[in-house]
Amino acid sequence: MEELKEPVYEPLETTGRLQLKSIPSRSNIDFSIGASVPITLRDADYIPLVFALSVLGEPGFAGRLMDTVRIKEGLTYMIYTFTKGFGKGMSGYMTINTFFTPQKTLKALTSTFREVRKMYEKGVSTKEFETFKVIFNTKQTLLRDSVLRQFADLHSFNVNGFDVAEMEEFKERLQTVTRKEVNDVIKKYLDPKRLSISSAGPVKGLEKEIARFLSRQAKQN
Repeated sequence: MEELKEPVYEPLETTGRLQLKSIPSRSNIDFSIGASVPITLRDADYIPLVFALSVLGEPGFAGRLMDTVRIKEGLTYMIYTFTKGFGKGMSGYMTINTFFTPQKTLKALTSTFREVRKMYEKGVSTKEFETFKVIFNTKQTLLRDSVLRQFADLHSFNVNGFDVAEMEEFKERLQTVTRKEVNDVIKKYLDPKRLSISSAGPVKGLEKEIARFLSRQAKQN
């Protein structure tokens, strides 16, 4: 039997906001684009942040990034946003997860940051706000149709220190949150200048261009 070989990982020069790892055997470059968020699950800003990130990149086809970077421009197959690392009394981070071919990387990064900047400058529209309120409500309705998913949901909240009443209050916030609260949070945390880029894949030859791209983003008004 042929021995399986570990893929070759070649660390490249990095900066505080840019982390690149070369994996020549890959055909696509995986990207995580994001920033730390100094709040916890119980912070008043958390639900508005979740709402804003859902509008930007809800898994599926409802988010702005899928509508533009994938559907209209054909630069990737998937591009979604998430909050990660948040736990009981712990802060976390927001991230855009996607992958690009080396040939499309710079164009795709430009499109991704363009959409983030548009949201940062103009916020969530009234139409988007109402649409995503319906989406969140539908998700909770579907959750109630599955006992297994309800137990998993309850367990997740319990692990993070929420009792049943607090869990229901937390979920209700997705319906009572205001568009102003969402847009205020966007101004706090979604500034493109705060975003870092981490990538792994066939990045050889793109290092300087990606670094210059990120540097230009930091200088934009």
